[in-house]
Amino acid sequence: MFILDTVPLSPKEKRNFLALFGITVIVMLMVIFYWVVPVILTTFKPQKPIFPQITEKEEMGDFKPIQVFNWSGKITSITSKTISIRAEETEGKTKRALITPETKITRLSFVPTLSANGQQKLLPKEKVISISELKTGLSVDALAPTDISESEEFQAVHIRVLP
Repeated sequence: MFILDTVPLSPKEKRNFLALFGITVIVMLMVIFYWVVPVILTTFKPQKPIFPQITEKEEMGDFKPIQVFNWSGKITSITSKTISIRAEETEGKTKRALITPETKITRLSFVPTLSANGQQKLLPKEKVISISELKTGLSVDALAPTDISESEEFQAVHIRVLP
């Protein structure tokens, strides 16, 4: 015998009660599945972090990028058509950047300016320079149009002298 049959309710009141009861059951099930179940699962089984923790020894390891399109370091030698760049990050590996008439050579600097709210900030500014202004010991970044990861020499499309 159903409990609602013992209470004198009209058919409309019974429908309303059953609808409210159904909604209450659905909300309780949602609370159980979306809040209680995850809490129970994480309590009994510790989760691994999404990103593994990196220790100092594992920091970069044998990581090698798939493609390389720029080479940054200090100029070790200059000719009329090439500059040799020694990169400290690669244990002193040196690559030669070929300079063509299309190669853009610039010097990067930062100019202090005032922002709209009156705070001072530094804006990057590049000035085009000639190859004769390049000197050994300068820090540069040379950009290539193709992957240079396996080559010792590459065509530079832009050489930027860094501050």
